[in-house]
Amino acid sequence: MNVPLVLVTSRSFSSGHLDLLGRLHDNGAEVAIGATDHDLEALRPHLARAVAWIAGTAPVTAAHLAIAPDLQLVAPRRQQRRRR
Repeated sequence: MNVPLVLVTSRSFSSGHLDLLGRLHDNGAEVAIGATDHDLEALRPHLARAVAWIAGTAPVTAAHLAIAPDLQLVAPRRQQRRRR
């Protein structure tokens, strides 16, 4: 049985009081920490296996998705706009 891989490229994921990385591990996931700038070549080996991607704020492009055949979920973090 393959262990699902969750790719994390968000700097702030699991940085608060909740141990989100621990929860992923406890639920049977393998976690890979990847390049926060979403460098395609650096992420290629992870995206080839990932079923989920906690993406952060860098762009997620069609090129990323093209090399991620098993990807079922992408969770980008949107940058907040300042209110005037």
